[in-house]
Amino acid sequence: MSETISPAERLELAWALAWPCALLDFVKDLLLSQLRLTEDQRQNIEQVAGLFAFLLISTWVVRRTVRLDFSGFHLLVIRDDAQEGTRTMTYRESLSVAWLISWRSALVLVPFFVTFLLVMDAPPRHGWLLHSVLTVAEFLTFYLWMVNGALNKNYARFSLRLVRSAKNSGLVQVSA
Repeated sequence: MSETISPAERLELAWALAWPCALLDFVKDLLLSQLRLTEDQRQNIEQVAGLFAFLLISTWVVRRTVRLDFSGFHLLVIRDDAQEGTRTMTYRESLSVAWLISWRSALVLVPFFVTFLLVMDAPPRHGWLLHSVLTVAEFLTFYLWMVNGALNKNYARFSLRLVRSAKNSGLVQVSA
């Protein structure tokens, strides 16, 4: 039986997924702004950093989120071949979740990006504004859609479940 994830639970999960990525992106942008690079060099570094972020950082963030204890709940990985859930994920499992989050985020954020480019007269002068708008839009996307999507998806050979801890008892409710 599927239960609704509360707004507070969604917020905690969205924040746990978003802040490490946003912080590392900020640090990357800060470092790149201090280097005297040509536009081609900067674009090449951005592409390598994006691949690195997807393959290593986002998968680490997903695994970290599954291991975290939130206020009143935590996540479990339920594998098809196991009776009980676990708090650990394999790299492949975290890559599946990161891929789902990435392509769905891109699907939602591309219209924001295109609209911004059409509205602004000179996008390069307002790069920081575009980046800020996309960061806020991405967090809202995580909050409104990604958390539920990631938890309600049946991945190949596993799924994620939110487990609530009942106050002052050992009872646990599992949400699909």
